[in-house]
Amino acid sequence: YYPLPLNAGAIEGQLIHHVIEEWAKSLRRGNDPGSMRSRFKAALRELHWSLKENPRVDAARIMASVSLDACIAKAFDFVRDLELPVASLQPSGIKRQNETRTIHTDAEEFWITVDDPPLKGQLDRVRNGVITDYKTGTPDAGHTDQLIFYAVLWWLKYEDPPARLELRY
Repeated sequence: YYPLPLNAGAIEGQLIHHVIEEWAKSLRRGNDPGSMRSRFKAALRELHWSLKENPRVDAARIMASVSLDACIAKAFDFVRDLELPVASLQPSGIKRQNETRTIHTDAEEFWITVDDPPLKGQLDRVRNGVITDYKTGTPDAGHTDQLIFYAVLWWLKYEDPPARLELRY
């Protein structure tokens, strides 16, 4: 195993995903999630130690290019979009007639797996059949391809297309 090179955009994306996931877990458990800023600071400290072990990364340079304030702002934008009470952060779904399969209508970081063909992907957010993928950094054509892949997974799994696709930066 040889570690991959990383850039500030990738680091910010990882941090935002990690902190929001942990924040949502705290809410689901009924705990006070605490300060978003303190969660990001702790995640940055932990990340800094792991970056020091990566010979392909100048940890100090990468850490200097990661903006704590930008990460917090993006996380608050995401959380503000939830517009749901805490109880509904847990995945909920509806059952199709005559089927045991559940269509998840409200979920965060939702894994979708298809057996034939064997494929899987992790959707950032699903709301009423709308698949939203969050990205940091600059727009890239590959991001659209990834969102279309998620739509195909959804269609293969539930035999219906998603209501809409959203790509948010």
